[in-house]
Amino acid sequence: MKLISITALFFLSLSFSCKKEKKENCESYLEITKVSISPASNVTNSIIFNLDAYGPNLCYSFKQLNISKTGDKSYDIKVIAGVPCKPTVCAQALYQINPTGTISAVTAGTYTLRFYNGSSLFTQLTVTI
Repeated sequence: MKLISITALFFLSLSFSCKKEKKENCESYLEITKVSISPASNVTNSIIFNLDAYGPNLCYSFKQLNISKTGDKSYDIKVIAGVPCKPTVCAQALYQINPTGTISAVTAGTYTLRFYNGSSLFTQLTVTI
């Protein structure tokens, strides 16, 4: 009888259990505030760059660097962030990140790197390898 009661209680508790909602994240952009090219950039090491970027609150998180080749030796770079899709209460502090990016398989020449904050150009740098 005790086993039946425990089993019934177990199944009853499962019917009232809470299900966590899957948190959906949408994409946005982090704002770039500083760009530096590593002096170690060369044909062997590729082009290495460091960024300072931020999001306006702590709901933002770094997702990836979006590096798009736009020409033979030109690239557009954006910092992609994940943010909640639904309205959310977020801690009001800046989210800061310092990602490092690499552009591989380079040959000798002059490269143009354009860094964007969303659709707005932040800065354009030329790098000679």
